[in-house]
Amino acid sequence: VGVCYFWNKPWWAPSKGGMKNIFTDYPHQPIETGMMWYYLVQCAYNVDAIFHLIECSYVVKIQNPFPSLSSSTTSDLKKKQNGHKFIQSPISIGWSPTCRGDFREMAFHHMLTNALVFLSSYYRFEIGGSTLFVVHDVSDVPVDLSKLANFMKWKVTTIVCFVTMVIIWAITRLGILPFYIVKGIFMESHLLPTKFDMDIRHYRMLQPIFYPMYIALIALHAFWFHMFIKIGYYLAFKNEVHDLTEHKNGEEQAKKTR
Repeated sequence: VGVCYFWNKPWWAPSKGGMKNIFTDYPHQPIETGMMWYYLVQCAYNVDAIFHLIECSYVVKIQNPFPSLSSSTTSDLKKKQNGHKFIQSPISIGWSPTCRGDFREMAFHHMLTNALVFLSSYYRFEIGGSTLFVVHDVSDVPVDLSKLANFMKWKVTTIVCFVTMVIIWAITRLGILPFYIVKGIFMESHLLPTKFDMDIRHYRMLQPIFYPMYIALIALHAFWFHMFIKIGYYLAFKNEVHDLTEHKNGEEQAKKTR
């Protein structure tokens, strides 16, 4: 949907000014209804994604805070005599068997994307933010198709979807994002205080907020691309499928096959 709505916008065409258009007339840029709905959907999706990640990664249990009162084993009695406290938290939190192999990176990614959604909306950078979201949406489709094909054990379909995913990921997240979108934002953002209505102090305050987020996103995409190359190696040379992003023990399983 995002591609259909934004594909003919002027900020995608260098001949029409390219990324300069995302700052033109700031902060009085008209925000179209479609842009507003796109941001609402992105916000809902990213908030739901981080809660779903937490749900799949942790197991929360209610336990007796005074286990010594319900246990009278010899070891417990010895610990009690030695002055050990028999008090524990009433809530136990542990890793779930369904925890993703890249939980830390995915959690950080979700926090970054949620921060970008809210901050770009608050500071009226919806146009720039929409370019990031479109790039993510395009590359997410083959990722999900690859996981579905792998889950269904359709090997040929898995290989086709995986190769497509790697190519699109390299073009969008390692090509368009860093060398067109982020580069354009870095090179053209100086227009905000020089030509448009933004105080230079405000501009300098926003730079250390947004710039590190863009760099962190690119670093995460490079990390996942490296993981895809490892998955492709096992698939091509060892005829084995190891989804290192999805399963917590995937990396350990891959090491055992070396």
